Amino acid sequence: MLRPPIEPMRCVGVAELPEPRMCRGGCAYEVKFDGWRCLAFVRPDGVYLQSRQAKDLTPYFPNPQEFHPMGEAWRSAGPVGSNCGASGWVT
Repeated sequence: MLRPPIEPMRCVGVAELPEPRMCRGGCAYEVKFDGWRCLAFVRPDGVYLQSRQAKDLTPYFPNPQEFHPMGEAWRSAGPVGSNCGASGWVT
């Protein structure tokens, strides 16, 4: 079962970007706008947000399941949804 805190993967700086043909299935690059790196954990009592420093971000975003389309899918996932996590950016 996924239980916070979990250390997220970190970005690594590189001198050159790989050509798309070097990535299986291709690759895409996009600008990173300001936001907080966060891990989301689905628990029976709701979604818990963790920063990359393992701090609780949930008080800053008290209803994360309401502002993300996956929220309803997570709530309706039943037992599977109680052991679910995602990594991304909250803006």
